[in-house]
Amino acid sequence: MPRLRRTAVLSALLLGLVPGFVLPAGAAQAAGPVDLFIDTVDDRPDPVDAYATVSYVVTVGNRGPGTATAVTVTAQLPSGVSFQPSTVDDRCSATLTTVTCDLSTLPASAMTSPLIVDLTPTTAGPMSLTFTVSAAERDTNPADNSQTETTSVVMPTEADVALYLGQVFGPVYAAEPFWFGAGVQNLGPAPATGATAVLRLPAGLSVVSGASCVPDAAGSVCTVGPMDLPPPGGSIAPLYMLASAPGTYTISGSASADQPDPQPANNTGSVTFTVAPAADVAVAIADSADPTHPGQALTDTVTVTNNGPSPASDVRLTDDWSTTVAGGLAVLSIDASQGQCTLTAPASVDCGLGDLASGAAATVTLRFRPRGVGSVTNQAQVTATEYDGNTANNLATETTSVR
Repeated sequence: MPRLRRTAVLSALLLGLVPGFVLPAGAAQAAGPVDLFIDTVDDRPDPVDAYATVSYVVTVGNRGPGTATAVTVTAQLPSGVSFQPSTVDDRCSATLTTVTCDLSTLPASAMTSPLIVDLTPTTAGPMSLTFTVSAAERDTNPADNSQTETTSVVMPTEADVALYLGQVFGPVYAAEPFWFGAGVQNLGPAPATGATAVLRLPAGLSVVSGASCVPDAAGSVCTVGPMDLPPPGGSIAPLYMLASAPGTYTISGSASADQPDPQPANNTGSVTFTVAPAADVAVAIADSADPTHPGQALTDTVTVTNNGPSPASDVRLTDDWSTTVAGGLAVLSIDASQGQCTLTAPASVDCGLGDLASGAAATVTLRFRPRGVGSVTNQAQVTATEYDGNTANNLATETTSVR
């Protein structure tokens, strides 16, 4: 190019008259290579008991010269090893086969804060874990991107089994079934085989379902198990129980397994609870004739029965009647086998029958004379102080035709 022309072009560039040469942005900002490396891998403890947790502490560095992005550390999980989410490090997660830790960005000449990976092995023997670091950038020295740590896993021989006895919540009534939980917990370190809870029940207390029981001199002995329990683990059996009478009951028991137990103090226990009285009072009405005829006496016999299991106190009967009989109904007499009845309205009576022993009955006899044709309906209801778990039989109705 002639010198004059070169001078003109240069002047034009300097004056901004001719566009300059532009380099692609990627070329100007191309990331430099990186040199990631696993610095240390420490296992704590080593050796470790099977079913216990071992922590791997991993540190990673980048020698540069570029910044590493999308940095991850991975490790393949051996068979029989499970990942435990850390309470102090949330950078790692796992599938059934792989642990992955996300470290995001790591500048040149930097080290990560230590990663903590918690694992639980379930089989004895050497357990090897290889941790590998990678990034989005090219690594100039991949030879130091992995490091393997081998941990010795030993199978413990002792199992700390403990008896579990639940609490009885809320009121419990005589002859009313209730739920109670009992079983064995294994606190480890070894798996427990043949774990069994043996419960001693006093007389009057029985298991309807949930455990195998045999009678003994003081009541009965019930067994929950045997069962195999990993550490930590437990098995609680829901027992459906029944107390035949009110009172205070104590369930005691013990737990055992095939393995030696380093803490026998928690193998025994007891629970005490109170059973309240319950009385199933019932009422029934029987008429002397159905149909009956105008002018003839009609007798309704109201029978109150205590089906137990507890005595019933302050038993009260209310009886009301109605009629469609032409000319109405004459009340001839009201008699009670015990207690006293009071006419509280023209067609209503209230009877205080006092106490009824379990299995006992009282009667109230009402005599009427219908003056014409129609019907007479008698309704009676009974109550007592004690809890009644069967209120369906507390009300009775009898209708008699008059023609």
